[in-house]
Amino acid sequence: KNFFKLSQGQFVSPEYLQTIYIQSPFVEQIYIHGDLLSDSVSAVIVPNQQYAQAFALQHNLALLDINNSHPLFHQAILEDLQTIAKKESLRKHEIPSHIIIDFQAFTPENGLLTSSMKPCRHKLATYYADQLKTSNRIEEKLKTIIKTITGQSMLSDTDENLFVNTGNDSLSSVRLSRMIENDLGISLPSNILYHPQLNLQQLTNLIQNPSQISSFSKQTIQSHLINDSQLDSNTITITNHKSTASINYPSKIFVTGTTGFVGAFVLSELLTTYSSKCQFVCLVRCNNENNSIDPFDRIKNNMIFYKIWKDEYKQQIIPLKGDLTKFHFDLNDEIYNKLHDDIDMIYHCGANVNFILSYNQLYPANVNGTKEILSFACFNPSTCIPIQYISTISVMPNHLDFNREISIDIISPNNLVNGYAQSKWVAEKLIQKAIDCGLSVNIYRLGLICADSRTGACNQHDFYTLLFNEMMKIHSYPKSMISYHFNGLSVDFTAKIIVHLSNNNNENNKYGNIYHLINKNCEIRCEEIIDGMKKCGIEIEGISDNEWKMKIKTIENGELFIENLSGERNGESNEKMNTDVCGLECPSLDKEYIIKWLGHHDLALKLAQSISYPSYGYMFHNDIQNAATTWELWNTLPQGATALLNHHMFNSIGAWFYRYLAGIELNGLQTITIYPRMSYDADLLNYVKAEVVTIKGSIRVEWSRTTVNTVNLSIVIPNNMDAIVTFDSLIKNGQCVKLMCDDETIWMRGEMNDEIKLSRDINGVNDLSENKLQGTMSMRVASGEYTFVAYWK
Repeated sequence: KNFFKLSQGQFVSPEYLQTIYIQSPFVEQIYIHGDLLSDSVSAVIVPNQQYAQAFALQHNLALLDINNSHPLFHQAILEDLQTIAKKESLRKHEIPSHIIIDFQAFTPENGLLTSSMKPCRHKLATYYADQLKTSNRIEEKLKTIIKTITGQSMLSDTDENLFVNTGNDSLSSVRLSRMIENDLGISLPSNILYHPQLNLQQLTNLIQNPSQISSFSKQTIQSHLINDSQLDSNTITITNHKSTASINYPSKIFVTGTTGFVGAFVLSELLTTYSSKCQFVCLVRCNNENNSIDPFDRIKNNMIFYKIWKDEYKQQIIPLKGDLTKFHFDLNDEIYNKLHDDIDMIYHCGANVNFILSYNQLYPANVNGTKEILSFACFNPSTCIPIQYISTISVMPNHLDFNREISIDIISPNNLVNGYAQSKWVAEKLIQKAIDCGLSVNIYRLGLICADSRTGACNQHDFYTLLFNEMMKIHSYPKSMISYHFNGLSVDFTAKIIVHLSNNNNENNKYGNIYHLINKNCEIRCEEIIDGMKKCGIEIEGISDNEWKMKIKTIENGELFIENLSGERNGESNEKMNTDVCGLECPSLDKEYIIKWLGHHDLALKLAQSISYPSYGYMFHNDIQNAATTWELWNTLPQGATALLNHHMFNSIGAWFYRYLAGIELNGLQTITIYPRMSYDADLLNYVKAEVVTIKGSIRVEWSRTTVNTVNLSIVIPNNMDAIVTFDSLIKNGQCVKLMCDDETIWMRGEMNDEIKLSRDINGVNDLSENKLQGTMSMRVASGEYTFVAYWK
């Protein structure tokens, strides 16, 4: 307890240094101080009165006192301390770089000495805190930390915003927050770092005065939220809506967010529900990164990834290149005017769903995007367009009753925990004001949305999906997690509810409803998920929370799991919802569903190749009785043959062989899909050969991986048929760098922003594109035989 630590990790004994520096004739009493802000010690010195006065007379100085320690006197003490330090062979960090001179003595009466006449260190630290904690030292330390994390130097200018102007991501904010806590001892919420009014000087002040952190965050953000939730009266003018006939039997529906997760499934459900004559105008943002990609391809590739694409959809989808965050969606007046005339219904699913970014970073998409939707809906006051608005349960604090329809007007923004909730609160306030003005809107507040109950297709950027994936990779989980559970709805059922309810409301002309789409009847237990991993051959063990945190930090972006896990886990779920209002049966979130979600691909490969219990191989290689087909249950024999041995269980394993391992999707035999799924672990599977016989001829696929980063793919496409060929990512966070066809290079990666196009013409091969979200490359090929080689880095 008699040591403290400096910023560079050196430990210092203050009592040892005090016994050395007390030798100075200038020093009557001394207190040596140090902390994680400093790279050297500081000192508080009570001068020897007689020596101080003698010094003043010798140098013709005025009398020295508490209000007048002359710079010459100050410098003389520093030089004397440095002379002593050199004589005693002290290290650089043990020499005071900053001293405070105080002519008031340390005494037991003022509490600065103990009863045994020793310096009372904690009281001295408190008493001189303001003088010891200089803003210059904190500011310099912050500059160093910020440069370490962001690679950018920060200015001291009060108008220089800290994080808003540096283009940093959510991981950087988490790392910066943690480094500030480790180096400066102050816990600073990462969302404060994105505040628009925060600059280096203000951050320094917060570090000096931590008690102001909470008030700074709440006062400034609340005023922004309330101000931004005011709807311009010029935005909303309503005299009438589209005709009832056009709403009940729409010819064109406007949909946002179709390149996202929920939006893609809503679009799929709409395409399934409405007649083939109804068309869907999908707003797709194409920025500098993906400007070369056709907006239709972005929609299609996204739906292919989620396993919900059908070729017949092409006739009904009208892709529209635009930007939700910009005035009139960045469309010219002619297109915008005609679009309003044509559209009968709006499904607004588009949003930036991110629980780390600040309100100001999410404002363009979530708040301004909603304003643009309202402006579009009311562009012609006599033919306003009804809106189905996708919100989030995050706008409601946990203490409110989720079973009740609660207006956003009675929900305070004070308890909103992150920028996403704040942005959606403001957006919903705007929607509610539009409803009050007479606009027809229904609000759907979504809770946790999980994988597709049919296929296991999931949002790869969902927190739980990422978490379970990393748990399997590091073969461990925090023991405390075993008792947790969470409630969710599968994404396909969520989309079905939204479309079902919106149709009922359209037919009955009911609007202004608020629906909470949360599953209170079926919970997913982390214990079952971990058990599912084990049964699929994943070796995984429970370790202490601290051990797991240390382990997860070793992986890329591991800090985000630590940052989010404490906020995501709840021993008792507060989520409530009665889905009976829609009359649909919620699919079971059982162990089979968990296996689909867990993915999946690597797990299925291990199940198919293993001969130990439980696995498919065990059914045919065991010491009891081998089967001629898959059993009815995994545990048929181990539990004493209580179920049939000739009853197909999970019989889709055969379909999985050709649909996923070979990647053959027939799609009605027009444009088929060839999309072999790869594992980052090349040892799990490195060769597949498959053939599917159709009425048009045989489709053949053969692929092999000779190295971790290379795949050879040979395909045969029958006559009168073409295919979309997709190359799955071979390396996590990698990218394709080269493609060859029939021994010729057809594409090679250049600069990051280069247009993705074929470098040479190959008969039958065209439409090369890249999906950066999924990390895949795709092309269209005509009937024929092809041999491709794809290289990844």
